[in-house]
Amino acid sequence: MPHGCNETGCRENEYERCHIAYGLTEGSPVMTQTRTFDPIEAKVSTVGKELPEIEVKVVNPDTGIECLPDEQGEMLCRGYNVMKGYYKNEAATVRLLTKMAGFIRAIWV
Repeated sequence: MPHGCNETGCRENEYERCHIAYGLTEGSPVMTQTRTFDPIEAKVSTVGKELPEIEVKVVNPDTGIECLPDEQGEMLCRGYNVMKGYYKNEAATVRLLTKMAGFIRAIWV
């Protein structure tokens, strides 16, 4: 158990060392993460910001147009972390990877 923690939780200052990260197997290991200096409110209510050399955007899945802040859409990711494809499964690769300049479909937000 981490220092300062017990069965009922951690002391408030222990959360300062916590990070939230989001990723998926096809975009391994993660594509976004909170930062050490982020306020606790951001750490518990977001998945942080994109990591260096990784592009993340949210688009309307029907039009491909980038969404405005607070608008629901599909999260896309492009970068060194994105897989090339599923081994010997071209159909699954085509279903997952978009034709949008190397972006991978990540999640609905």
